[in-house]
Amino acid sequence: LLPQQDTKEFLQQTAEGMLAPGIQKITHHPALVIKVLTFNRGKSLSRLLSSLASANFDSDHVDLELWVDAQRDAGDKTMNEQEREHFLREEVLRVSRSFEWDFGEKTIIERPKNYGLVGQWLNCWTEADTKRGLRTSVVILEDDMQMSPLFWLWLKPITQAYRRRQDLFGISLQNQHLVASTGAANLKVDNGHQPFLYKVPGSWGFAPHPLAWEEFVAWYRRLSITGYEPSDLQFKGRDVITSTWWKQMRGQGQDPRMWTAWAMRFMEDRGLYCLYSNLPQNKAFCSSWNEPGEHDPGEFKGRMSTPLQMEWDTVCEAAPASPWRIDFDGSRVSTPELPLRPRKCDLAGTNVIFDGYIYHLQHGKTEGGVAKMWWNIVPHMISAVTNHSGTFTACAYAGLMFEGASNVDCRALQAVPALPGSKKVLFSSYYQGTPDACFVHMVYDHIPERTGMDVSPGTEYWPRIDNLRHAGGVFAF
Repeated sequence: LLPQQDTKEFLQQTAEGMLAPGIQKITHHPALVIKVLTFNRGKSLSRLLSSLASANFDSDHVDLELWVDAQRDAGDKTMNEQEREHFLREEVLRVSRSFEWDFGEKTIIERPKNYGLVGQWLNCWTEADTKRGLRTSVVILEDDMQMSPLFWLWLKPITQAYRRRQDLFGISLQNQHLVASTGAANLKVDNGHQPFLYKVPGSWGFAPHPLAWEEFVAWYRRLSITGYEPSDLQFKGRDVITSTWWKQMRGQGQDPRMWTAWAMRFMEDRGLYCLYSNLPQNKAFCSSWNEPGEHDPGEFKGRMSTPLQMEWDTVCEAAPASPWRIDFDGSRVSTPELPLRPRKCDLAGTNVIFDGYIYHLQHGKTEGGVAKMWWNIVPHMISAVTNHSGTFTACAYAGLMFEGASNVDCRALQAVPALPGSKKVLFSSYYQGTPDACFVHMVYDHIPERTGMDVSPGTEYWPRIDNLRHAGGVFAF
């Protein structure tokens, strides 16, 4: 393997200089987008960014978005107060601009007007997030959070494990302590420290489910202009704590400004839950310093809400097939679970064709080298395709049989149009392309520095590069 920097430089040179004319550069989706909501707490922001820079992202591409709110209207603030707010916001911008992010793209979004904390939360989801859908995870962080270096190592597999649940509103990285029915801070779920689902959203390190979040924001926008307020949510005939808080604030002439109250109303109406880790000793993958802000008096006074999980152990790997569902009072919900979301990948009518001739896949000759590698990989490809209702055709020499595939001897690639299937995908390296099939170029050995091969036009190696112009995709490893 090349050193990482050499690999990046080689891939850049290949994309810019070696590929055949007409090839378009493909922009890859990030595995994770981190959205930081900030305004006038430069010290807090700096601490959060430092913890993110120390996180283990497992070589994944991670984009960072810094959403900087605008200064509030002067109102009845004195000139000194206005100048101080301006100074504090400028410090946030300085911290944002000077911070170096090595894991992906860094983007600073300066709000043109003041949105407030609720406005920041409900207006940081972009069209790009919608297009990426389930392919990319999103984590929304207020600037007084601090992250465990392990948060992504937990969030990535846990998202994959539960993203098809129809009752999932999102995943929280915090330790949840609130009993919503009473407001007590002693929630305890005795399930062997396994993740659980709770009817309360966790805003400290929140990863929304894209489908549920988009529906929630649209619902909020429809209802918020009607005069409705989410202070009517009850449990067994009594107000839950968010309804109580809301009414208390209204009684004191304050604007409640709690997106979580809206979310709880939405979640209850649709039977949704938020997933939590439930680590021993109340540890979490995200902790809050609860510093004074728009809706927080700073009750923790310079200490984190809970300790962070700093070492990986087996408890971090728990992912039960049916997590406990917890009601507002901490009791376990016993109603039947909703079925999983149906898979959207449907390969019915698609014939996936593998060109085994160029790798010398012959009966009795699969014990070494490239042929052995493909002999071990192709069965997984067959399983993936057939599990999604597609068919798989293995083009190889007579006598070589892959279980679950249609094994044919069609070494002339011009025969691809004659193969069955209304849609065809062809995995190969030496192919000139055809409108009858989507050509996926297998480029596992496109590193001339390693192979020592001459890659100039006219050489044996050149067709692999030149044929990329015909490719609808690349299978690289």
